[in-house]
Amino acid sequence: MKKRSGYFSNKLVEITEKMQGLISSKRNEDEDLFEVIQEWLMDNGEDLRQSPQQYAEEFVKDNKNYKLASERNNMKITAVKRIASEIWAAMQVYDYTSVEMQNILKYLKDQFDINPQTDVLYRAYLIKQNDVSNKYHYFVVFEKDGVFIGANAYGRIGYSPRFVIIDKSADKDSTMSFVKRKMKSKIGGGYSVIEEK
Repeated sequence: MKKRSGYFSNKLVEITEKMQGLISSKRNEDEDLFEVIQEWLMDNGEDLRQSPQQYAEEFVKDNKNYKLASERNNMKITAVKRIASEIWAAMQVYDYTSVEMQNILKYLKDQFDINPQTDVLYRAYLIKQNDVSNKYHYFVVFEKDGVFIGANAYGRIGYSPRFVIIDKSADKDSTMSFVKRKMKSKIGGGYSVIEEK
């Protein structure tokens, strides 16, 4: 074996450390990857003139038990997307109905202990339906004991709703403004207003 210079030794450590971040083991995460890479570089690195990325690509070709870390990350991302797609496909897709709208309105009134017979001051039902979305937002404004309440129920069409309070104040116009502003932002995001019958 030919004698290595001090420059080579320093460069060897530098490239080995960088290659560690580019390579992962297919079988044993606990092994000393630094040592494995360094030994390979000693035999194959020659004058260490290539980039760590180039050496990493050559290393995984020579060593079938290793892969580029980027490949592992891409596989994880692909797997997550596949699982999300399968969950979406497995969930029943419903169309909106007037009965559902009434049930959501009743749900919102129940959250604020409002008489079911009380009229709402404002309401708007929005939906977004496409290949990856089947959602709704139901915006309302109630009045209770002199306080105006703006709220939004939302979720997947046909499934249990959740809700958030948008605004509560003694100023009707202010609450209405907050609610309509939120509603317009949803319309800008692809939601459509559905007329209630």
